[in-house]
Amino acid sequence: MSGELINRLNENGEVIGITDKTLAHRMGIWHNAIHVWLINSKNEVLLQKRNSVKTFYPNYWDASFGAHIGVYESSEECIVRKCSEELGYRVKSSNVDLVFSYQEQVVYHDMKNNEFVDVYIVRDDISIRQLTPQDFEVSNVKFLPLNTLLNMMRNNDPLLFPHKLEYQFLINYFKKFI
Repeated sequence: MSGELINRLNENGEVIGITDKTLAHRMGIWHNAIHVWLINSKNEVLLQKRNSVKTFYPNYWDASFGAHIGVYESSEECIVRKCSEELGYRVKSSNVDLVFSYQEQVVYHDMKNNEFVDVYIVRDDISIRQLTPQDFEVSNVKFLPLNTLLNMMRNNDPLLFPHKLEYQFLINYFKKFI
């Protein structure tokens, strides 16, 4: 077990208990998560490369950061905590916007990830030099022009974590930035 406790949800997203994150992934237990996409004023999106030691999609490029929402924690509290933990950066809550929520079911080897995901956009002019990625979580970070990322999403780039439904929503959402 990971020791990381998260809320156990039913199929409607209602909290019905508490579970261990590792057990949730092994048993396909529904739980909450956040995915956060950082965008600067040049319309570049920060991506993180998941560390090779991750058990779930290692070495894939993913959202700027993501997390499982802890027990008794709000999505917003989780964003502040995880941005600091994973990237060493203190995000300002005034720059955070919830853009949509959706249900995601992903199977990877013997793991079943059933999540209710809140997807956020953070508009902030940060540079790579301001970040101190957590080695265990993140092996690399980079900014990509928004158009490049959208093309990767449209083409189901094999280097991207396969959040296919999320990418469909993001492609529509990001149109206003182009």
